[in-house]
This record gives sequence, structure tokens and C-alpha cells, in this order.
Amino acid sequence: MPEPDPTPTEWRQLYAAAAQIMRIAPWQWMMEDQLFGVQNPDTGEIGFVSVMGHLGEHLAVAVYRGPRALYDFLVLHDNPAMAPTSVIEMEQLQVAFGDRDQLTDRDRRLIKELGLKFRGRQAWPYFRSHRHGHWPWYLEAAEVRFLAQALEQAALVIPRMYNDPVLLDSTELDTYLVRVLSRNGDHVSWGDQRMTIPAEPPPPVTFLMSSELLARVKRLPRKRATLEIDYFVLPVPIGSGHERPLLAKMVLLVDHDTGMVIGSEFLQREPGVDDPLALILVAVARLLERSRSRPTRILANSPLVAQFVEILGEELGYTVEVVPYLAQLEAAREFLFDHMM
Repeated sequence: MPEPDPTPTEWRQLYAAAAQIMRIAPWQWMMEDQLFGVQNPDTGEIGFVSVMGHLGEHLAVAVYRGPRALYDFLVLHDNPAMAPTSVIEMEQLQVAFGDRDQLTDRDRRLIKELGLKFRGRQAWPYFRSHRHGHWPWYLEAAEVRFLAQALEQAALVIPRMYNDPVLLDSTELDTYLVRVLSRNGDHVSWGDQRMTIPAEPPPPVTFLMSSELLARVKRLPRKRATLEIDYFVLPVPIGSGHERPLLAKMVLLVDHDTGMVIGSEFLQREPGVDDPLALILVAVARLLERSRSRPTRILANSPLVAQFVEILGEELGYTVEVVPYLAQLEAAREFLFDHMM
């Protein structure tokens, strides 16, 4: 049974918490990797709070949900060459502050129904839920409640950080300050705990491959060529607009020397396939089949993508190398995004 919609009271609590953050304006001095946790009193899940907007572009507070989202964020933060669309897939709740025209009709209608008023540039709050494999979407009731609690705790922790710059520091690896709700009879209170949060291994992916397709590609002539490859999220939703849309994902293959696009392949959910990533090797094989040749080397700037294509390389006789930057592929991706927006 679907959860009931958030009540007006729940929405008002969330907007009030967002207004507190706006008044504090932590992006004026905080960096996005200054993280602390807030434990959801209802589920025990820990959300890790990150303040964005130090450069004045995207003013927002994200709550990354759980260890996997936390470490996905840290990997992206430490590897700025990774596709910026990677952040879309990180499990998070987010409040952003934008101009009025950045809000959707649904956002503006909610504000009007609640009798709230906002004015000015980067002063209009709007909220989104990010889930793996889906386009950012509107919040459900439980998400509204947790985000409100996380922002309320952020409004308490952030001023303490301003006065105590080492508040979040820890001498122990992977240890974070976490705000936890305690109950003693009718008395409830929030307090600090230091928690070690080990990284969670990514869920295993079972790759699919057609033996007939693989046999055809193995018979192709080998061409002395180096290709660049990446797998990324496209900035367009797939869906009707009434339910949470899916993300569009693509594999792109580009010639390293000439910049010519060898081909692109969408990864879409298929019956019996939970994660489109399972189709990445099929996509690469199809692209090589259409190019009518096998390369001698493939470059990737993501160790994860490199690990995937190495599996196919063992069959097709190419080597894989991880490099810091894929100039030809980035140029092709920018061209693609410019024509999609």
C-alpha cells in the first residue's frame, strides 16, 4: 500500500527547517566534504549531511542516505574528472535554494497552498529525493519527515562548527559525528555520538552476454586502434511524469586518436534485469560489432568501468588502461549534452 502524501503540518515543518538553513547560509564558509550524520529515529538509517554552494552556484544541503551513498560521494569528491551526472544516482534527500523559475509548477503550487512566501534570487527552497536508477523526484511523507529532522539538526551543528572548527575532526579512520535521538520515558533529546562507518561493498552485478554475439565479435579483424569508453547518466528522465521516472544510461565509445564517435548504446531495464549495468558488456560488444573491428586498447577514467570492460577484453584480446582524463570522450559527451538540453 502506498504511503499517504505528506500532511500540511509535515510540509510546514520541512519548510521551516529549510528557512533556518537559509538564514545561517553555511555555504559561505563550509565545504561540501565537511560531513556529519543524523540518525533517522524511525528507521535507524544514518544520513550524512553535506552543504553545497561554496562557489555560489548551487546552494543546497544534501543528506546522503547510508554508507554506500556516503562513500560514493567521497569517491566523486576525490575524482573531479568523473561525470558530474554521477551525483544524480547517489541515494540522497536534498533541499536546494534557487530562483522562482527553477521550481516546477508542483513546487510553486505547494508553496501557495501552504501560504508561504519567498522572494529574491536563490531564495526559493525546493526538495528532491534521489534513488539509484531513478530521476530526482518529489518527496514522500517519510522522506519529508526525515529531511526536516536532518535540517533541524544541521541548524544546531553548523553554528557549533563555526565556533569550533575541529568539531567534526576525528583521530580514528572512517569515524563521524552523528546526531542521535535518545528516549528516556517521555523525555527525548538529541545528542552527539562518534560512530565508525565502514564502507559497504557495492552489490554484485551478474553480467549478461549472448554467446552468439560474443562469437561474432571474436571473428572480427583486429584494428590497431585505441578507444575511449565511459558509462554515464544522461540528463533526461524516462517516464510519464506522474510517477518517479527512470534514469537514461549510456555507453559511449570514441576513437582516441581521431575523436570519431564509434557508437553509443542505451542501457535500459529489461524483464528479469534489476540493474541496467548488467547489460554493459552486451552494449560494448554490440558497439564493436557495428564498428566491424576489435581494438587493441581501451582507455577508461573510471576504475569501475575499466574493471567491467576488462572482462570482455580477456575474450576479445584488447588491454584496458585507467587514465585521469578522456579528452576525446569528454568533447563528444559535451556535444551530446548540448544538443539534448
